[in-house]
Amino acid sequence: MGTKKMLLGSAFYSIGSMTGAGLNMIYQFALMLFLTIDDYGIIQPLLQLVGLLLLPITAYQFALTKHYASLTPDEIQNETLDTSRKSTLVTLVTTVIWIALIPFFKNVFHVDDTVIFILLLISILMHIIQVPYVSRLQAENRFFTAGCAQIAQGVARMSLGLLCVWKMPSVWGAMIGVLISNLAFISGNIFEYREKMFQKLPVNYKPKPFSLKLLFVSLGSVGLFSLLIYSDTVLVRAILPMDSALFASSNLLGKGMIFLTTGISFVVLPLMANKLHDSKKALWVGFACLLALVIFYNLFFFITAPILATVLFKDELTIFEQFKVFMPYYNLMFVPYPLIYYFLNYYLVKENPFYPFLLAIGTGFLYGGVFYFHDTIYTITNVIGVVGYSLLVIVIIHSLISKDEGAIHEERVDESAIENLV
Repeated sequence: MGTKKMLLGSAFYSIGSMTGAGLNMIYQFALMLFLTIDDYGIIQPLLQLVGLLLLPITAYQFALTKHYASLTPDEIQNETLDTSRKSTLVTLVTTVIWIALIPFFKNVFHVDDTVIFILLLISILMHIIQVPYVSRLQAENRFFTAGCAQIAQGVARMSLGLLCVWKMPSVWGAMIGVLISNLAFISGNIFEYREKMFQKLPVNYKPKPFSLKLLFVSLGSVGLFSLLIYSDTVLVRAILPMDSALFASSNLLGKGMIFLTTGISFVVLPLMANKLHDSKKALWVGFACLLALVIFYNLFFFITAPILATVLFKDELTIFEQFKVFMPYYNLMFVPYPLIYYFLNYYLVKENPFYPFLLAIGTGFLYGGVFYFHDTIYTITNVIGVVGYSLLVIVIIHSLISKDEGAIHEERVDESAIENLV
């Protein structure tokens, strides 16, 4: 592939990824309008649960992409077939474990409906099946196909998905809308290899050595960060179910700041790295841009909080006044997390274990803090803020004193996958 074609394809894939993640966020906003407060307080934590459970798969996908990139075309084909067969086994094991855990999930999430948990299982299995093909598309630089799959998912979610919610304004309708869009995403990813999926694997084929170090750093960096920022909705649903809808709606707006990080990492940071030939300069210039965007984001939603409350909850007086106060406060406490997330690329491309180690400590303090301080959603939010700002200070200090080795644009992670897991 020529340099110009690769750059255009990469740009298209970046746009497709961001478009898919953005439409996914809009879909979740739409759920607030179509569903009752009770139903929204159920579906949003359940979707976050699926995202959390998919973290190992997402991290494995990142590592598998790099693994494929080092192989010949024939080796990639054989590795894809081998990984696909292993994925089938994983789906069977996952199904058995999930069905056994449904009573536990019902109790934790205060949901009596068995069918909704079956739909959640289907969503998880769909993501497992497509991992070998998403990794192969990225490794073979088939950016246009991968970008179209991302866009197809977002478009399907905003058309057929919303149609399902409109016709069936319930947790079932919301989940069916998600499954339809996921089907569009998977179809787009496997379409390129539809004729090669059923080829026979050589009898004596031995899988190529896989980098466990890269898998560890990927899982630690991507997995622990996502666990850090997405588990709060699940915890609130389990601890304070009556406040679940208020927290989930405010949480969704706060998570919008992660989208800003994706934009900077995909577009601004690589361009500056190429221009400045200095990963540290690119890192801090990009950080300054992101900080300015985050501040503007918070000011915007602080000013528009009353308007949003009117649009989203005009018929829900119990949550209307609370949202106007709590949403800006949650956003303020969430500020450090998109800034911490920004450093993921910097540490991941260097396979530096400092980042996942720090995130592991932060996650431990978050869970410990919520365990001891969970009287209200404000005390839980305070824990989120204390942990986030502490981690941000440590990351900044470590990045300032660490040596500038390598270039930050050598390799990029598909960060939008984290926002678009479900």
